[in-house]
Amino acid sequence: MGILFIHACVTFLLTGLIWVIQLVHYPMFQFLGPQTYSRAMTFHQHRISILVVPLMLFELLSGVYLAHTQWASLARFHGINIALIVIIWVHTFGIMVPFHKRISIQLNQSLLQKTLRHHWIRTFAWTIKSMLWASVLWHLLPT
Repeated sequence: MGILFIHACVTFLLTGLIWVIQLVHYPMFQFLGPQTYSRAMTFHQHRISILVVPLMLFELLSGVYLAHTQWASLARFHGINIALIVIIWVHTFGIMVPFHKRISIQLNQSLLQKTLRHHWIRTFAWTIKSMLWASVLWHLLPT
């Protein structure tokens, strides 16, 4: 149960982090001036990557490992988990990273609002993953 529990905890951490980014960080960027905007965006991208990238890598690798080792008994659950991980990764590196590169160059309120709207996809995907893993832990942990 060790890797399962750690995988669930990493999912919970990433879910909390993504909600903070969605509700605090991205909306805060609209208040930055033209002189500080680019530096603030670059700072945010570098610092958030230090937190998020290792956690996302662990979530991916442990999710694949759990699916591989438990597929026979929990195929549907792990299929959903892997599908959500794929959605998160494709959305992160296919949509959000290019958005970040474009909005870090200069202040663009329209693109910032578009980024906020698109970011909800990751926010909801991690929230769904957290609910799934919370239900698994609810059934596995002793009362």
